[in-house]
Parts: sequence; structure tokens; C-alpha cells
Amino acid sequence: MKNHLETAIAAAIEAGKAIMQIYATEFSVDFKSDSTPLTKADTKADSLITQRSSKPDCPSLVKKDDRLRILCVKTGTNTGW
Repeated sequence: MKNHLETAIAAAIEAGKAIMQIYATEFSVDFKSDSTPLTKADTKADSLITQRSSKPDCPSLVKKDDRLRILCVKTGTNTGW
């Protein structure tokens, strides 16, 4: 468990740095089908966190919502990022 926590913290810090680098520039905002915003920073953070996950069979979502529970059930896991 400690290893997973350390990995999650490192991934969050790396993603946060990437987000701040993008936000320091001119960036565009796209909108998803549900009208919520999506930036290059969102996509980069999601990619970094997914790449750093120490459990590749575990679903990951940067934005917390009920989809995580559904993904865990579909993949047969009890945990998610």
C-alpha cells in the first residue's frame, strides 16, 4: 500500500508541474459532449498519471466521479486511481 501511495503522490506532483507549465502559456479550451471544459493540461495530467500507475490493470481517472466505480466493476478490480 505504501508503494502505491508514494507512486500516486509522485504522479500527482509530476502532473501538477505539467499543468502549471501549460497554464503559463496561451492555451485553448475545448468542450466535451457534456459541455465541460477540456484543456491540453487535462489531457497531459491524465496521461502522466495513467503512465505512472503502479497497477496497470487498475482503471484510472483524474476527475473523480461514479465512472471509477463502474470501471472497477467492469475490470474486476476493487481499486482505482
